Amino acid sequence: TQLYLIWSFRIKFILEIGMLSWRGLTEEPHSIGLGWYKLNHIAAFAVLAGLAWISDLVPNKPKYFGFLIIFVYGIALECLQTATTNRVFEWSDIAADTLGITIYAIVLHPIAVRLPILKFLSTDNNSSALRSIE
Repeated sequence: TQLYLIWSFRIKFILEIGMLSWRGLTEEPHSIGLGWYKLNHIAAFAVLAGLAWISDLVPNKPKYFGFLIIFVYGIALECLQTATTNRVFEWSDIAADTLGITIYAIVLHPIAVRLPILKFLSTDNNSSALRSIE
């Protein structure tokens, strides 16, 4: 059950990256969202941070290493937007991405780990046990 949950969160992470990449490179920036473009960035990267942490995205590294991967992904996506006709590189988007990761780490993570289904996935002991299974 634990391994199944870990992999389901990893798959959700991959799907989320795919969806964000598609939206970030093809759609109008203000077409769908939460009403404020930067709030879309904050929310998306808070979700990615949670998925990265809970799924133990990089099993042989500390869990916070996933946050670094997400941060680099945000910068890469902004760089790729310069190749599109309807998007531009914005430092403020990277700041919003960073804020989303920070909000997850400081505010949402302590709440998420209290959810019964995720409680055992948030501890390093269980992650170590899962690593030996994989």
